Amino acid sequence: MFTPRSAWRAFARRFSHGFWLWAMTAGVAVAVVVTADQVAAAVANSPYANALLRNNSAAVGALAMFESGGETTVYNGSCCYGVLQMSTSNIRAAGYTPQQYAALPLQDQVNAWTRMQSQALSSPVVSQLQAMGTFNGQPVDFAFLLACVQLGQGNCAAMVASGTCLGFADRNGTTICGMAARTRANLGLSGSTATPSPRTGVAWTPTTNGYDYASQEDAFAAGAGGTAGMSEVASLIRITLLSFTFLIGAMALIGHFGAYAKGYLPVFALMRENKRVLMVMVLVMVALL
Repeated sequence: MFTPRSAWRAFARRFSHGFWLWAMTAGVAVAVVVTADQVAAAVANSPYANALLRNNSAAVGALAMFESGGETTVYNGSCCYGVLQMSTSNIRAAGYTPQQYAALPLQDQVNAWTRMQSQALSSPVVSQLQAMGTFNGQPVDFAFLLACVQLGQGNCAAMVASGTCLGFADRNGTTICGMAARTRANLGLSGSTATPSPRTGVAWTPTTNGYDYASQEDAFAAGAGGTAGMSEVASLIRITLLSFTFLIGAMALIGHFGAYAKGYLPVFALMRENKRVLMVMVLVMVALL
């Protein structure tokens, strides 16, 4: 017999199946693996790449193989997405969410990256390294300059100030010198034939590559695109959990009184069950506030 209860159950089943299908498919980028040559071609074709990047596009392709293995949808588990591992803050500055960026085709990912790094390669720390010629025994070639801006200009400046390759390492232990060496290795070079050109003259404004933050709060705000800080998000989570707790508690209390009104629940059981619900609600409130 068709009743409102059976209709509700049928709807719930369909909704459940549809929800889980959506959850498994929504926002999931299709994995694409590209080669170093394809990345190099995308750099050469990018309208945002400066002459230095275009002339050394093969080195960018070699860097991409080190950074992502050529996977355009990859996430490193901490900060960065895509074939050239752009940080969350830089992705948002380019006008995308991380999920949107990871789903972009290769050329669009490279365009966003070259737009940022064309500017970064004209920064003061890059000019300082070019003038040095070598650093801590390594040639300051394009692979070295590329690693400098890839790991962040502020981090690169800290390394230069220290006078040693160990002056900076990211959370995975990667140093600028190490990244440069791996890029050269991927190019099949012991040094590098990709020589740096003079500064292009592009006006420089500082950009952050996802590491150069004074505090965890600043890093979180940058990752959120400057729209929310840790305290705001924590408050939102607490309010959401409290609202959910009170909603479930209210539904339980209404259910108990409904059962009591129909004679299914004696008074002592009603009081016992309501007390349990209220105790849980109070404990959750104390824990969250």
